Amino acid sequence: MPFAAWFVVEDENGSVDIEAGSICENRVVLKLERALQGAATVSYATGNAPLQPMLCDSTTYLPLLSFYQFEIKQEECI
Repeated sequence: MPFAAWFVVEDENGSVDIEAGSICENRVVLKLERALQGAATVSYATGNAPLQPMLCDSTTYLPLLSFYQFEIKQEECI
């Protein structure tokens, strides 16, 4: 399932499309269509009916917890 179905990225100019995603060790890496402008947030599995199947931890196989408008620290972006 495409990562864009689970994640929503927003910045000062609105929604940012997600081109691709991958999981690298304990991180989810999202490739965005454009560079972020100003303050930005990411949300995962929000709403009253999140899509299934959810992403799961590779060690415990427990689903990731949903989150809403978590601040993106741009200095950590690759």
